[in-house]
Amino acid sequence: MPASRVLFVDDRGPNLAAAREAGMRTILFTSEDTDRHPVPAGIPRVGTMAGLVTARGV
Repeated sequence: MPASRVLFVDDRGPNLAAAREAGMRTILFTSEDTDRHPVPAGIPRVGTMAGLVTARGV
């Protein structure tokens, strides 16, 4: 499967940055310690499973 068809969801900015560099679409799932890690600009954020299911722009 091409990376462009993969949606990578994680609560750590560095992991999202690596996935994005590999060509994947990404969503930041916010957690209690999300702010402790740098998050690349332009990544959609969600904090609930409902938000993940309805996320747009990915």
